[in-house]
Amino acid sequence: RRITFQRMKRLIEMNLISEEQFIANPMLAPAAGQVVGQYNWSLCAKKFLAYEYFIGSARSGGSEQQNKFMEDVFQFKALGCISITELGHGSNTKALRTTATFDAKTQEFVINTPDLQATKVWSGVLGQNATHASLFAQLITPDGVGRGLHTFLIPVRDPNTLLPFSGIRIGDMGPKIGLNGIDNGFMQFTNYRVPKGALLNRNVIITEAGEYKLKSAKTKSQGITLGILSLG
Repeated sequence: RRITFQRMKRLIEMNLISEEQFIANPMLAPAAGQVVGQYNWSLCAKKFLAYEYFIGSARSGGSEQQNKFMEDVFQFKALGCISITELGHGSNTKALRTTATFDAKTQEFVINTPDLQATKVWSGVLGQNATHASLFAQLITPDGVGRGLHTFLIPVRDPNTLLPFSGIRIGDMGPKIGLNGIDNGFMQFTNYRVPKGALLNRNVIITEAGEYKLKSAKTKSQGITLGILSLG
């Protein structure tokens, strides 16, 4: 794991493919990933999860503020992870049980793991290194209405100590066959609060009063969420 981490850091510093090159030719990134994978698949997977995917999800579904945060990722001051799969729900993402309830009084989302089956599991890079997570959770507005699956960009660890923030429990899930260089982890939430800006809101608005509004058709909103999900 230590070697994989150091190799990933070096690849990011080398910046083999710039963002401009990727936009001009999106096939460059997966091709480069295949090349790195021929050398070490743990390195390929870790770099994609912590770097390319994390940046891609913010670019496709995030706000200008969230995109600015990506500078920390570019400078290796933050590392991301994908937090989708739950103990009781894998490919059936519609049934994910992690909740993010909007509190209009504090303008925050309150994230909770309602039961053991809702524990986030097999999240690569979360076991030891991730400072932030691209979290998939059911958005609930103050009127108690579930608005479906949404993506939230949330901090999970202090970047200096790598200790989880209060309200989050993180554990290491141990080696994974064939990918022993990746630190897979699990995560549970207990009334963990994040600012309203944590919601990837390119097509969704939550007003101060907690009203839920789409900037365009519902199908487009679902398409953005599914696009982020499919990339992961």
